[in-house]
Amino acid sequence: MKTSAATGLLLVLFSAAAWGVYPFPDVYKQYEIGLFGGFGLPRVRASSSYADVWNYLSLTRVSERTSIGLRSSGGALSLGASIGYFFGPKFGLQAGVFRSGSDLETASDFDFQWTWSPSVGNGSFQRPAGWDGTGRLRTTVASLNLVRRFVGEKFEGFVAAGPAVFFNTATAETGFGFGFTKVDSGLVQHIDALGVGLEWRDKTWTKVGAGLGAGIAFKLNETLGVSLEGRYFICPAQTLDWDFVLGSYNGLFFSSSNPLMRNIPFDKSDVTFVNEGAKLANPRLTPSFFQLLAGLKVFFGD
Repeated sequence: MKTSAATGLLLVLFSAAAWGVYPFPDVYKQYEIGLFGGFGLPRVRASSSYADVWNYLSLTRVSERTSIGLRSSGGALSLGASIGYFFGPKFGLQAGVFRSGSDLETASDFDFQWTWSPSVGNGSFQRPAGWDGTGRLRTTVASLNLVRRFVGEKFEGFVAAGPAVFFNTATAETGFGFGFTKVDSGLVQHIDALGVGLEWRDKTWTKVGAGLGAGIAFKLNETLGVSLEGRYFICPAQTLDWDFVLGSYNGLFFSSSNPLMRNIPFDKSDVTFVNEGAKLANPRLTPSFFQLLAGLKVFFGD
């Protein structure tokens, strides 16, 4: 829906520009500088998962699965600046830097199922748990566009497209369920599970994508105008590896009644175990976003 809205707004801006600026005058400005502020709408949707099946002693089958959902939450303040050089009244090049960000929400659902040997007599049972987390995505875009300009006496419009470089930074926190078992001195086998933390701490990456834009400016005088622009930045997806939060954890289900289930370490050997066999599937983030910006433009040069 957001993509359709972005495309529709760009078409509206293009139509308004084309309708209000004909015919082309003989005099035009060679350079344009713009400064903008506005609202950004991100399109982040991603998922991650963990799954494992194992057995030990009286446990004939332990099935554990975690599903992690991650999405952007609402919009955010966006900023932008651009400079354009025009070869004539119609065509030119425009370089720009644009900044946007959004809050991230994560939701993890854990599911555990333990099945005992028939000799134990307890059969099987299941326990759910969960973990909600937060995060932040920040993106800076450097773009270079080919611009088609429509110059009129009071209005100036444009459409633009070109390559863009995305500089992304993500922070987030969530967790996954990690089952374990212990045998006490009386040879009684106990079970529980840990909610192990996963995080990104300022995880950065760079991608090359594309940008589309359209806008219209009302000229206050020969050198200054008020501008409204819509831009859509398309960034390719990137797989981001979770970082494990090492340390000691209490069992999710039985630690309050069983001291044996408390202060269970999760260390580098456990990380190696989780990474073997691709038990943890990392999410793919697509930090594309739409901007609606308003600001000032300066026109100069003959």
